[in-house]
Amino acid sequence: MDDAVRPPVAPRDARRLVSGLVCAVTRPGRDDERPGPDDRVEVSYRVWTGPGRLITDSGGAVELSVTDLGPGVAEALQLVGVGGQLQAWVPARLTREPADGDRTYEVDLVRITLRHAPRQVPLHLRSPGLDEPPPG
Repeated sequence: MDDAVRPPVAPRDARRLVSGLVCAVTRPGRDDERPGPDDRVEVSYRVWTGPGRLITDSGGAVELSVTDLGPGVAEALQLVGVGGQLQAWVPARLTREPADGDRTYEVDLVRITLRHAPRQVPLHLRSPGLDEPPPG
């Protein structure tokens, strides 16, 4: 089966978040440059239906708001740094169109194009030792 019609399968070590989102950071990127929920980013992405039909391919980098891909992907994007890649298995209720069912996303974060207010990484998304403020 061709990769274009087969979504990635969640690895055993994929991160399962309280929200129901399952994600795997396949390339972490720069940990000091992760987007916030209100930022604009340049990404390339592919989206599959739950049964495995490719429904969207950005065809290259596109600029959009972190939240434009839906609440599940917005949550997942905060786990990866610029230059990173993630795969996310998003339950229907965390997609933009919940009635259309679960989705699998593969997203490359090219760059952050516009930062909004400074933010703190939500506790459940923090990387141990990397997101704590310096002692002082």
